[in-house]
Amino acid sequence: MAKVLLCALLEDGGRVLFLEKEFGDTVKYSLPCVLAEESDDPVKALAAAVAGQTGIDCLVGGIAFTGRFNAGSRRRRQFVGVLVFSCSAKSYSSRAKVKWARLDEAPNLQLARECEWLKRR
Repeated sequence: MAKVLLCALLEDGGRVLFLEKEFGDTVKYSLPCVLAEESDDPVKALAAAVAGQTGIDCLVGGIAFTGRFNAGSRRRRQFVGVLVFSCSAKSYSSRAKVKWARLDEAPNLQLARECEWLKRR
């Protein structure tokens, strides 16, 4: 079965929620996302991933945009599709460390591997 990367675009006032992930001394930023099978229900899988990663109970909407992600290594590339869903929530308070930034500022951030495709968007 093929895999697909599902990402949540939680927007509030023109800003998007990015998770802070610490890798040693560096901090990298990523959208809440999950690598799922194509046969899985994307809405349920993404809602469960957002709730697990951020603690936010979100309502998953339609597809905002698509992309491609290298799920393999740099030597053995294995590209999978990326589906970015627009999401909304009643409360955006998160139990994880987050950063709010505009989507056009994303290429300037130090992005985690699963969100490097945002630089080429």
